[in-house]
Amino acid sequence: MALSDRPAERHQQVSGGFTDRVRGTRSWDAPAPALGWTARDAVQSLLGDPATAGRLLSNPHVGELPLDRAIDQFYTSDVFMHTWDLARATG
Repeated sequence: MALSDRPAERHQQVSGGFTDRVRGTRSWDAPAPALGWTARDAVQSLLGDPATAGRLLSNPHVGELPLDRAIDQFYTSDVFMHTWDLARATG
């Protein structure tokens, strides 16, 4: 599938694909492509890994940040805000 070059359409395509994958998940314990990981793993496992403390995120927009701080600053806050959105939208 070719992605649109228009941001709104590209977001709709990408988020729609993600929604389809979530709805189609039969087992969150299914193995992921990364050896030893499952569909349920990912960010939490990364944060729980002591080696993460020494890793950096390098991004041209924000510079270098410790990976755990970057996850907390960008990802965790986003999940928090959208949890509220989803709760309000679904009652």
